[in-house]
Amino acid sequence: MYVYSQSMYGHKQYGIMALSSIEDYENNTIRHEIIQNDIEEDKAKINKIQNTYFEPVILAYNPDSNIDKIIADVIKSVPYSWFDTPDHVTHALWKMTKEDSDAVVKHFEE
Repeated sequence: MYVYSQSMYGHKQYGIMALSSIEDYENNTIRHEIIQNDIEEDKAKINKIQNTYFEPVILAYNPDSNIDKIIADVIKSVPYSWFDTPDHVTHALWKMTKEDSDAVVKHFEE
């Protein structure tokens, strides 16, 4: 599990990169945003042809001070990787410890 950030024009946002089970989506534990039908159909065609899904799925969660604290602690260290893109966005990635990852999973399960 990783903490990921994007910085652009003085604004910085953080998130968690992790694997998620498709079963959580299928049983409505996690829900997908509402998107336009033509976009959804186009993506479905691409996925069927490629027999896979190459894009990340971004999930939102309700504010949780416990998860915020874990993220704040993780980002105190030097990022595992960081780079700037031509659109002036700085991306950074911190690897979480197993203990931090387990704690995040526990809080998501609550």
